Amino acid sequence: VMRRFFVMPESLTTIYGNAFEYCTSLKKVVVGNNVTYMGAYAFRGCDNIKYNVYGDADYLGNAENPHVICVRGKIDKNSYKIAPGTKLIADNAFYGKREFYTVVIPESVVAIGNGAFGGTDISSIYISDLKKWCEIDFSDYVGNSSRDVAYFLNGEKIYLRACVCGSGHKVAYRSFERKIDRRICFCRMSQPRNRDHCGRR
Repeated sequence: VMRRFFVMPESLTTIYGNAFEYCTSLKKVVVGNNVTYMGAYAFRGCDNIKYNVYGDADYLGNAENPHVICVRGKIDKNSYKIAPGTKLIADNAFYGKREFYTVVIPESVVAIGNGAFGGTDISSIYISDLKKWCEIDFSDYVGNSSRDVAYFLNGEKIYLRACVCGSGHKVAYRSFERKIDRRICFCRMSQPRNRDHCGRR
């Protein structure tokens, strides 16, 4: 059966890579609010899908939230602000977008896919809530970015490093401008790993 319209159940959390590859008859896809993973090339070759556009990127979602998944960036400028309400930045979403330096991540994001910003010149990531940032499920989202990444918390540059405490997850960060060291313990992970960008495995 050649589908033109596909509605995913609200309970769905995973869309595997190549899942709808070259489904050229597909014109509209509705996804629920609980999707936290979409593999690479899930919709490759689906040239007739009508995406929800926010700025210079394509999204999939539903009537309540049209920006659940940031599928792919088409940006040709230096910075981009992910749409409010976005839950997932998909695998390879911005891969290979050179001269792309800055991204603003909303608090709503719960997962960032493998290579989402890989092969870019990404050098600055802006966040507004450290605790929510550290709860994001990361893959290797920077990939082979050619630059070191600087983090900004509410516009203030910070040095962000995850570390281990006895009861769970502890995040240490240093304010560059005010030269203040802070340590926040979220006590969420039983065996956290050292991670320069925080996040969980």
